[in-house]
Amino acid sequence: MRFVHTNVLRYAGSILPEEEDKRLRARNLLAEIDLAVSVRVFQESYHRAGRATRQGWLYNHALPFLESYWICRCSS
Repeated sequence: MRFVHTNVLRYAGSILPEEEDKRLRARNLLAEIDLAVSVRVFQESYHRAGRATRQGWLYNHALPFLESYWICRCSS
């Protein structure tokens, strides 16, 4: 089992065009089966979304992304 770092979620949910390669790589990593995401990583990701809009996240974009990932992982 491998744990996901906060940056993986950040890049997976990024909306910046210049981060498209990182977004695709992060989403491919998140699709792997042997991953674990701690609650702390989810909390950090959501907190960072509101702190730095230059990172390509906004609360209104980050929350639906994180919720959809959480629901997907929990239901599989």
